[in-house]
Amino acid sequence: MAGASISIRAETPNATVMPRASGRNLIRLPSLVYTFSLRAECPDQYMPESLLVNVADTRKSFNTAEIVAGDLLAIELRIPGRQIGPVPVGNFCVVQPVGHVGADTTVSDTNEQLIVYDVLSAQASLMCANDADRTMTYASQTLDVLLVCETPVKENTSDSTE
Repeated sequence: MAGASISIRAETPNATVMPRASGRNLIRLPSLVYTFSLRAECPDQYMPESLLVNVADTRKSFNTAEIVAGDLLAIELRIPGRQIGPVPVGNFCVVQPVGHVGADTTVSDTNEQLIVYDVLSAQASLMCANDADRTMTYASQTLDVLLVCETPVKENTSDSTE
């Protein structure tokens, strides 16, 4: 339908990742909270009837009273980790032993952050209606996540008292 539109923008959330053993190149993510900015517009002679935003199995809907045509709508969606498939991360945030058996360990990757693109996808649908007709418009947006490696805090053993 000419004139109907939906725009979606999503902020990239951070997810803290614990160091893991070498050889495990896939990780499971915790719940992620995405903040969206949506703008929905119907053509002349039509009114927005409903707006639905969907990520994995999480969805949020808005009715006519909640949608103001052309205004920015800000929402947050929490996507449970169980709805997100394993993510390939290569050698990011891997624990490697240092020296001999029983020695301290270190995180191998010096990068403390890694952005993973296209982890999820958001879909939005806008129903526009008038007295005689209804029509639907769709939009989608890929979603990224910024992984942050939690580096272990080393205890200072030189301050021990006797």
